[in-house]
Amino acid sequence: MQLTRFTFCGRFDHALDDKGRIMLPSPFREELRVSVNPDRLYVGCYPGTGHLSLYPVERWMELVEAWKDEKRFQSTTLMLEAQRMFFANIEPVALDRVGRILIPAIFREKASLVREASVLGVADKLEIWSPDRLREQEQKAADLWQQALDLERARPLTHGGTEGYGDAPRLPQW
Repeated sequence: MQLTRFTFCGRFDHALDDKGRIMLPSPFREELRVSVNPDRLYVGCYPGTGHLSLYPVERWMELVEAWKDEKRFQSTTLMLEAQRMFFANIEPVALDRVGRILIPAIFREKASLVREASVLGVADKLEIWSPDRLREQEQKAADLWQQALDLERARPLTHGGTEGYGDAPRLPQW
């Protein structure tokens, strides 16, 4: 399977209109131009995530193929339940001529989207967050990152069997 060639990065804050549409940021629309169908995307809200994921057609097709690989699951029951939850919580959406997508009402509700949203580029997909939930997630991530840095500082640093790197952390700082 060929990997997608999308590289989404950055964060943009946008308002939702009264119909539940959001403008996709122009850098993301530019990146989508390489898609075989730049006007069609797939939006999903998976249980427990609190945000929406937005996939270009090519990435969506890779995910569909991956779900066909039943060896990932130890039981057929687990696979069927996971497939059901994955596919039931995603829908195709169209990018209109001015660059907006209509987020289905059920997904707006699941992601707590009311008036504003933050659109994030995350490698080969986009994420749409409510600003409040994103702030909470960023705090959790900052706390976890600090824990990882603290753990790295606490363990001996070696390089090829010899001491090296001094006491500098191997993870980048925020």
